Amino acid sequence: GQLADLEALLGRAVAIEDTMLAKAWRPPEECRAALCVPISTATMPLGTLWLFANSPRKYTPIEANVVEIVAGRIASELDRASLMRELAQSQQVRRQWQRAVQWQRQRLPQVEPLADGWQVAGWSPTADRLGGEFFDWEVLPSGEMAVSLARAEGQLLDASHAAATLRGMLRSTLPLSRDPRQLLHRVNDVAWRSSPGEPTGSLIHVRLTPETGDLRLVATGGLAELIIPHSRTAEHFEPWLTLQGLRIVHERNV
Repeated sequence: GQLADLEALLGRAVAIEDTMLAKAWRPPEECRAALCVPISTATMPLGTLWLFANSPRKYTPIEANVVEIVAGRIASELDRASLMRELAQSQQVRRQWQRAVQWQRQRLPQVEPLADGWQVAGWSPTADRLGGEFFDWEVLPSGEMAVSLARAEGQLLDASHAAATLRGMLRSTLPLSRDPRQLLHRVNDVAWRSSPGEPTGSLIHVRLTPETGDLRLVATGGLAELIIPHSRTAEHFEPWLTLQGLRIVHERNV
């Protein structure tokens, strides 16, 4: 019911020379004259600016222009405050995002497994961004070397959370599994119970006996593996097993 505010928000200043004669304008304060101008940016009306007088009076065009300049300055300050708040929020989000990337990168194995005569190295595209790809390795109490490569599906943040969950499943299930196939079944069962709906992702798991070179491998999903015989010369070593982002090299002559 505030007609003066509505008229001003449409972009026109409202000058009330005598409120007793123009009661329909309904100024928000007790007064005998008032001036109402819009406060707005180029794209968004923000509110109105009122000036009140104790007695009836006329407002000249120059006075109306001065008040409109003041309203424009108020709109600029409000817009600037909004931009500064958005900038601070975006910087906070950026810092949190960078911290999440760092957290995910630190979870990748940094130390090569202690398996005599073998080298294991990994690379992940998520080293400088969030994502669902990761690799992991560990030497089991039995002496076997367990190497895993996985990819969780989804958009960046969802995939990152899913990858952390999948890695936790692998780590907790590994000591309880005798072979790669059993590990895959256990991980699948845990994922099915805890994350109903879409599949968790793709997984390749390798069990390698360093002394004999015996290898057992299980794979599911869209990841790929390639087995290449290693070189028989001591000067040049070809990959013994290459996965996407993962490389296992046997240093011994055979």
